[in-house]
Amino acid sequence: MKRYSKLFYALALIPFLALSCQEEEIYEAGEEDNSACYGVFFPEQDGVGAVELDPTDPTQKVIKVSRTKSEGEITVPIDLITKDPEGFWKVTELKFENGQEDTTIVLSFDDAEIGKAGYSVTLQISDPLYASKYSKNASYINYAPQRVKWNDVNDADGKNWAVFSENCVLGIFSVPSVDLPVQVQERDDQKGVYRLIEPYKNYNEILSAKMGEDAEIDYVTPSNIIINASDPDAVWLPVQELGIDLGYGPMMIGSKYAVYMELGDTPEEAIANGAAPRGKMVNGVITFPKDEICIWMPEYDDLANGWWYTKLSKFIIPGGVETDYSLELEVGEPNLGISEFTITGGADIDTVRYAAFTNTMKTAEIGDAAAAIRMGTIDGLQKLSIYEKGDTTVNVQFDTTGIFTIVAVGYDTAGVAQTTTSVEFGYLKNGDEDPVQLYADIANNPVIVKDSSSLAFSFLGRNITELNFDIFNKATFDADPMKALKAVMDGDAYSLDEDQLELVNTTGFTSKIGRLIPGTEFVLVWWAFNGYVSDYNVVGPAKTSGDALPIYLDYGWDEYDDTYDLTKAEDWAGTYNLYAYEALTNKSGIREYLGKVVIEKGEMPDTTGLAETEGMVLDGTEEWCDVFGLLTPSAKQYGHADSLKFMIADGLACFFNFGGIAQPALEGGENAISMCISTNNGKAYTGVDMSYFVPVADGYWALLREDWYYDNYGMSFDGIGTYICDENWAPYKYGMVMWDVLLVNAKKDDNGVAKSNVNFHAHVPFDRLYSKVTSFNVNCVESHPAKATKKSATASEKQIRTPQTFKALNFDIPSQPVKMTVTASPKSAPRQLATKGGQIRKQDARVRR
Repeated sequence: MKRYSKLFYALALIPFLALSCQEEEIYEAGEEDNSACYGVFFPEQDGVGAVELDPTDPTQKVIKVSRTKSEGEITVPIDLITKDPEGFWKVTELKFENGQEDTTIVLSFDDAEIGKAGYSVTLQISDPLYASKYSKNASYINYAPQRVKWNDVNDADGKNWAVFSENCVLGIFSVPSVDLPVQVQERDDQKGVYRLIEPYKNYNEILSAKMGEDAEIDYVTPSNIIINASDPDAVWLPVQELGIDLGYGPMMIGSKYAVYMELGDTPEEAIANGAAPRGKMVNGVITFPKDEICIWMPEYDDLANGWWYTKLSKFIIPGGVETDYSLELEVGEPNLGISEFTITGGADIDTVRYAAFTNTMKTAEIGDAAAAIRMGTIDGLQKLSIYEKGDTTVNVQFDTTGIFTIVAVGYDTAGVAQTTTSVEFGYLKNGDEDPVQLYADIANNPVIVKDSSSLAFSFLGRNITELNFDIFNKATFDADPMKALKAVMDGDAYSLDEDQLELVNTTGFTSKIGRLIPGTEFVLVWWAFNGYVSDYNVVGPAKTSGDALPIYLDYGWDEYDDTYDLTKAEDWAGTYNLYAYEALTNKSGIREYLGKVVIEKGEMPDTTGLAETEGMVLDGTEEWCDVFGLLTPSAKQYGHADSLKFMIADGLACFFNFGGIAQPALEGGENAISMCISTNNGKAYTGVDMSYFVPVADGYWALLREDWYYDNYGMSFDGIGTYICDENWAPYKYGMVMWDVLLVNAKKDDNGVAKSNVNFHAHVPFDRLYSKVTSFNVNCVESHPAKATKKSATASEKQIRTPQTFKALNFDIPSQPVKMTVTASPKSAPRQLATKGGQIRKQDARVRR
């Protein structure tokens, strides 16, 4: 099947309205300009403001000066406004010959020290005989030079090329990262402060080669990137220009730490507000964690609100060597008084020393314990050489039941300590028991459930520290119960937070879940952990009310049926009933009938320039359809055309949503643009890609997008909406947003819900989408976002345990070293689960935390 992959610009639209009120001001006429004023001013020119100079550059700046009245020979007085010492700045005489409109002056700063910041001067013309009070021309100019020496950073072979794994810009546009070769320099007076020389200069070429199609990124200004790694444990990027423009204005970059300071915080305040520098440099490799680097585009918001967090990025300076000193600890659940302790060391970890302690440990206590381990002055110290890279497992035993913490220190081959980590776990001595105590229920409770697409569920337990659960369609669950249970046990489901767990362990937690198919049986699958052991169970079934109609089913690429011969435009022609989940007002979260859509055979649209700008190749042989009624009611509200263009390709109706196709033009240069909808995070995203109407059953077409978005970025797109742009493509009005769009041939629609007339919901502000779709609050579970792969569920018999006597845990006892018995352990067999008698049961299921 032919599909079109595009550079996808995924930007969440966050509209806002700023209102202000102020008292009416009374303005009085000011003093008039001197009629003899010469109108002397400083025109726009390069190299002023804050500039960086090489120490070999002259300590002089030639500044251009102009005047509007050229008659007469004049000498103009200049004020030097500065905090620098008297005599530091020197300026030549500002003189115009008769008839001369432009001249220059020379500003000198011979005493400026190399590396010192803070030099600044303002040249001001204040005499009203020479400078106008009311002209738009500037009567002053600022100059703030800093003399900085940069040295090339070379590897052992004298090469100056570094590797920049770029996921900053790409991270917010859902495009895989690329490795950019870049030259790098280090400040002579500030070791660890690096400068990447124009890293985006060849961005288009490199990105296009990676994606197999042309990328259009404007490199507007030669720009370097500064990275401050003077503290290897707190690396950050100052706010600075990137030099590129993706159509939203010149982009800027900066660490969250720098952004906070740009907005007025002191460094201490930025750290206190949660923006401490989090980049790290190890052996010449700098890494930034997710959400640490920020990108700003001026057309999307002001400086205070328009920053986008990016994914992890990496920078390797010349000669840098990537090392892996990671160290992970896992302790399995106790079985007959034995817990499996697994150490996973990175590729450069050679030896691990560890010791066990009683109770929960605070951060400071863990640090003290690690120091004692390094000095070898602690009781019960264990040493393990990792002969095989990867997991090494031993069995551990203690004399008593309780909460324990193991602290470990990892060493490299030279015996140097490189990392510290710890793990807390509950241990049961052989013969002691502390089973999971949890009551769970799922029901169509009329007090809680008011619609046909929801069910109520509840939990009551004691000392539950982790609880995962999900609701599954019973029929699908019965077909593969292990798949559903594994998803819940591995955390690919709902997880309760601390507040919700507190309710579980006290009064009980009750809520409801929506977006379920009406008239269908569902089961609740849960996995819980109490600090010592875990357990799981299946509860149900419970049946939603209403009728189980085909329009309520989930449709994805798995349901794509290519047996239908739909290769011509006339094959798609007809009248269809539109079913969708209208995101702004539909509380049920399932499809409802919204109106009629008419599809007719159409002509190829004007694609002038499209192939060049979007990387599409159209040869004129494509089949095209005109589609009417899909943009209602936003078309009625804003007056734009309710028509789109679909291209028929390989049996699919390809829906372009950018670049001139499917863009109903409005008067005044405005455009109504379709947009993608991300259904798994509850936000609307603009996009540059295509959607497809895919035949999934006889007469049924589902709107789908490429799977690779979900596979790579966890975002599933199955919606459509509109927003209105001005002539600069800046959005300012928003129309209806629909998810789970489904077209059903009116002649084959046997759902019995399509009406002859439809009354659309009243328009509501677009930003209400964020608070309605995927909220998951204490005692109020609204909706489980759809994913690319459908989850279904069903269970066997109803299994509910009655609450028993509960054991309290005491975490307030000071930690002490404790004797730990360590024995060899064979490689763990894969976790096995089995069914017996139609019920799920455990089979050596020692679930790791």
